[in-house]
Amino acid sequence: TLLAARDPYNSVHAMVNPKPTPSPSPEVETEATSEEMPDPTKPVLKAVPVEPGEGETNEPSPSPVPTETTSKAMKPTGTPVEIRRAIPVVRPSPQPSEPEVRRAEPADEDESN
Repeated sequence: TLLAARDPYNSVHAMVNPKPTPSPSPEVETEATSEEMPDPTKPVLKAVPVEPGEGETNEPSPSPVPTETTSKAMKPTGTPVEIRRAIPVVRPSPQPSEPEVRRAEPADEDESN
């Protein structure tokens, strides 16, 4: 830190005492670490694989193929809601056109050389 007695430029920061930074109490830290960390005296158990149930299968479900861009759905209140699906944008096929930059044509040579 810069002390006002040693500051040759009389800066404002040297004259103002810095505020002490608040340090968290050690009680709060011990409570948080005790909840996050397991008991070190107990052995660490191995992970057990979960067997898929009746409703779960390993095969991915086929994605629905959209046939229409709009469809109707019912709200819990009974009023229909319009659901819109996006139509993917396809780039147009490139059309042959004249190139924007043309090659330079060679200049005619003079016979005077």
